[in-house]
Amino acid sequence: MTAIERIKKILRPLGVYRLDGDTLVEKELQAEACALQELEKEIDRFYRELFISTAEEEGLILREKLCGGEKVGRPLSNRRKMLLFRGAVTAAGNTRKKVEEALTACGLLCSVTEFADRLYINCHGMLDQTLTKEGAEKAAQEFLPAHIPCYFDFRELSWQEIEEKGLTFAQMDLAGLTWEQIDSYMG
Repeated sequence: MTAIERIKKILRPLGVYRLDGDTLVEKELQAEACALQELEKEIDRFYRELFISTAEEEGLILREKLCGGEKVGRPLSNRRKMLLFRGAVTAAGNTRKKVEEALTACGLLCSVTEFADRLYINCHGMLDQTLTKEGAEKAAQEFLPAHIPCYFDFRELSWQEIEEKGLTFAQMDLAGLTWEQIDSYMG
């Protein structure tokens, strides 16, 4: 229903105005309806910008400024994903899964392997393609536990992939391959 139709629907039961399609009152109502339609468009846009899942401009930019910098020019889906994960980070998020989600908030797609004295972070990709490896590590430090050393690996090879091959250490060692050769062999 258009703005003019809504206005007429409200005024018709009053019986005060003749609304047969060609009165001066209707001309005035049409002018007001045009202004109302523009206002409604702005309200709809404002409402969309309130929520990360529907924001496209100001809503994302304002949130990104709060989180350390605008990501204008990057895919909207990646920007939204980073903001949503950033909003989900809590002080109680100290599980492996929660650490991986926090790293997603920094723009890293990775898997975390826990060792007794360190974390191994295998980075498979980046949501923010303009981010450097050093920049990604620096951004990640905000969420990583300060008391545990964390090692970042930006190669394609992961411990999980090595384990999935079902090879023993002796079998790998007998092949006499360097790490670079293993990396290309596993791929």
